[in-house]
Parts: sequence; structure tokens; C-alpha cells
Amino acid sequence: MQPTSDSDKPTRRPKKKRKIASVVSITPYLPKPQPGTPVPVPPQAPQSSTWATAYTDASYSRGRAGWAVWLRSGYGRIVLAGQCPEYVEDSMAAETYAVYKAIEIATSNWRLDGMQVNTDCGAILKSFWPWSPPLKNPVHRKIQKMALRAAAENGIHIRTKHVKAHTRGDDVRSYLNSRVDELSKKKRREVDR
Repeated sequence: MQPTSDSDKPTRRPKKKRKIASVVSITPYLPKPQPGTPVPVPPQAPQSSTWATAYTDASYSRGRAGWAVWLRSGYGRIVLAGQCPEYVEDSMAAETYAVYKAIEIATSNWRLDGMQVNTDCGAILKSFWPWSPPLKNPVHRKIQKMALRAAAENGIHIRTKHVKAHTRGDDVRSYLNSRVDELSKKKRREVDR
């Protein structure tokens, strides 16, 4: 049967317009100066909203573990590596410890509002959000608490992002991930010497 009037036709909902996020500048707002007043000079130090970028990795084999961290912010760059403590018993604990060290090193050297942690360990990506549930393994949970406490005490927000591991290194993210991978393996191997 054909509809006989316009009221019998099915009505369609109008499509909702998609909102596109706008890019917000970090530059502080400087009001337009009045004639005869000096022009305000923007601060030379890093802006009030300072974020750091971290690349972390860990290496674990036969009871030995090493960690490496590459950090960058408006303050500069820090690249450090070290051996994990004895209580780190597996690769996930080592990866979690590497993220903890990134937070600890960054907050002890810089005043930050947040940090983006790039890691190739997909299992720990959601472990460092403030509302993350505690990890089940007691060692993992201990390191997670240390990291979240360090972030909370210093008032920084943590974002995590996954980086594909063991790629050719054609882009910056792959290169930095392979660099921290090499450094963590080097530190793990130093335990044998």
C-alpha cells in the first residue's frame, strides 16, 4: 500500500552536526595594551601548563631486569637507565617499574602538570589512570601504588599511549622505543658482570 498523505510518510530525524574539537593554544592570554601603556612581555620560562613526554621500556630475563626512560619537556631532556630492584619478578613488574621511574625522575627534576607515557607494554596502559583498579599481583600493585602516589603528590596527570615494539624505526616514536629497549637490555645484562 502507498501512503495517501504526507502525515502517513515515515519521518526522519535530522542529522546531528558533529562537533569538532578546536586546538587550544598554550600561550598565555595577553590583553591588548591600552595606548601609552607598556606592552606585556610573555614569560621566558616554560608555560604554566607543562607536560612531559616519556618513553619507557624494561627488559626481563632469568630473574634479572633493567629499565630505561627517555623524557622530554619544555625544561629539556633526560635519558636514564638502571637495574630493577630484586622484588621485580617478571616482565610486567619490570615494565610497571619503568613507568614508575619515569614519573619519579620527571617530578624530581621538573615542575609538571602532566605526562604522556609511551610504552610497548599494552597490559599496563590503563594501570596508571587515577581511577584504575589495583593490579592483582602484589608486586605489580605495590609498584602501581608507588607510581600513582608520586603522580598525585606532585599534581600531575598521566596519559598512556601504546607504541608498537620492534618495528623498523622509520618514525620518531619507533626510534625512541627501540632506543629505550636497547638501554634496558644493556642494563639487564650488566647484572651478570
